[in-house]
Amino acid sequence: MKKCIFIAGVHGVGKTTFSRQLATKLNLAHYSASKLIKDFDSKLFFADKRVNDVRSNQDVLINSIQQNVSEEFYILDGHFTLLTKDNVIEKIPSDTFKNLSITTAILLLEIPSIIHKRIHNRDKSKIFSVSEIEEMQQYEIAYAKEICSLNSISLLILKNSLEVENYLKKERVI
Repeated sequence: MKKCIFIAGVHGVGKTTFSRQLATKLNLAHYSASKLIKDFDSKLFFADKRVNDVRSNQDVLINSIQQNVSEEFYILDGHFTLLTKDNVIEKIPSDTFKNLSITTAILLLEIPSIIHKRIHNRDKSKIFSVSEIEEMQQYEIAYAKEICSLNSISLLILKNSLEVENYLKKERVI
């Protein structure tokens, strides 16, 4: 059974950048949940980051991992919650996290205004307001704690870019 280190956080918090650096440090493969989903079924990718059907989206993720991830241990970046087309923050089904066989989860946080600026610079759009980012981040924190507690998953929360930087400088991580 494949196992993963799960890197989570809201859009624009720096999951992919952190995951790539951690993957290099640990000599592990890194995958992005959104890219795995998009590559498996491009109809499920939306530039506005809103999802039509969270359950189907996550079923596609699990199928994509089974078919496209050959490593037994890898890093996956993704979310604990997603925003629906109706602007509702929805929890990803808990069985998704069981199916991922997560050994450790790292939740990345940042000041919402900084995330807002990153998304604007990266995507040349303002798809989320600062208050929406703050709300999504609060939901992400609460559900990460819930899922990790229920599944006995080690959870590390890095509260800002400085904590991320210091974590990556440590000789031993995870």
